[in-house]
Amino acid sequence: MSFIYASVYAFDQSHISSISNLSAKIQNYQKQIDYNNLQIINFKPYYESALIGNIAPFDNLKAMLEQTLHQRLIQGKETKITVFADAACCWCENKWFDESEFLEKWWQNVHDEWTKNNYHITVICPHPHVMMDQSRLNAKRKIANLHDLMVDLDI
Repeated sequence: MSFIYASVYAFDQSHISSISNLSAKIQNYQKQIDYNNLQIINFKPYYESALIGNIAPFDNLKAMLEQTLHQRLIQGKETKITVFADAACCWCENKWFDESEFLEKWWQNVHDEWTKNNYHITVICPHPHVMMDQSRLNAKRKIANLHDLMVDLDI
């Protein structure tokens, strides 16, 4: 299985979600990187681009994920990819719920296409529970309606 960690904070060493803070918790971190079982993506440019209405980087990411899946198939590796992507989460943290909802809808449409094409790519989009419950726009309900599954962890 391949895991893609696409975080706005991936390379922000002061943030808890930075890869420098997480890498020690990942078993065989360097080996996973070397064997392309783990990829780290700086999601900040994607996030900033989408803020001005340009989702082309996300379309490029979609194509890259599909290419990665095909490469893994050719190499005889397991053809399952899990993507952790936090751009929509960051928008919720900044109370940009419409933008977050737009991106969540985009991800779900892409996931539906992948399912139709029998691609095993799962996308996990974390959202802060506190923000979702405090949203006057009922963001939690809107986001849940856009997905096949929503896990609500009140921790």
